[in-house]
Amino acid sequence: HMCESIRQPLIDENGVKVQFVMNPIQEYLHDNLHYFMIIPKARQLGMTTFFCVLYLDQILFSENKSAGIIFHKQEVMKQKFRNVIKFAVDNLHPWLKAKIGEPDTNNANELVFPNGSSIFVSMSMRGGTCQFLHISEFG
Repeated sequence: HMCESIRQPLIDENGVKVQFVMNPIQEYLHDNLHYFMIIPKARQLGMTTFFCVLYLDQILFSENKSAGIIFHKQEVMKQKFRNVIKFAVDNLHPWLKAKIGEPDTNNANELVFPNGSSIFVSMSMRGGTCQFLHISEFG
């Protein structure tokens, strides 16, 4: 498995700050992850949020890894980056935040950390190498 426990802060559907806890479908996905997966028609099941948090976990605790999430709409891309990825980083426990360090690059689409790892969101991707890539709404 990529990681045993994903525990990042995020904002839930009611606008409340909570610690991410996988729902049963996310748990099933986590327990059955494979290198190449297609998840058909999985709307409103938290798949993109799951991958945002999973990939953030992976790059925070690994050196020189890259994670990307490709979105179909710019407003969705901005919202997920701001409310899931950036929010989780900004709200890490202080001792963990001190250990990981502040992102060297911190813009509206990408975070690059002192360990050389990065996470980005985009509406397309060409070139470059990603160890982790999620394509939301592939079509």
